[in-house]
Amino acid sequence: MVAEDQQKGSGNRGAVERYAVRDFFRRPDKHAFTIAPDGRHLSFLARRSGRQNIFVQGIDADGAPVGEPHPLTNETERDVPGHAWKGNDQILFVKDLGGDENFHVLSVPIDGGEPRDLTPFDGVKASIVDDFRDDDRHVLI
Repeated sequence: MVAEDQQKGSGNRGAVERYAVRDFFRRPDKHAFTIAPDGRHLSFLARRSGRQNIFVQGIDADGAPVGEPHPLTNETERDVPGHAWKGNDQILFVKDLGGDENFHVLSVPIDGGEPRDLTPFDGVKASIVDDFRDDDRHVLI
């Protein structure tokens, strides 16, 4: 309706571009950007192995990306739903380890290495309540 009104109201305007509904609901290639507390790294979610995973990339003093981003996770069963910095060298995220909807909170170092399960308990659903961004040592789970 708006597009038709605009076209009728001005003879010199071009055709209105149309977008597929699918474009409005798809995930962007990269999203959920977060800067480390010291401002030296950028983390974000992007596709890897067909699933949404966590990536990290260095940034310079002007905020420009440095080098190529590298993946911190390689989830293939389910998307990583989100993440949070814990200090300048660890990222927290939640994961359903057994497909039973009992999520665990994990920590992964930004320099590589395996994620560590911070809530290694059976039959418990854990989540990050508060990441205490200004406190490098504590998180409320």
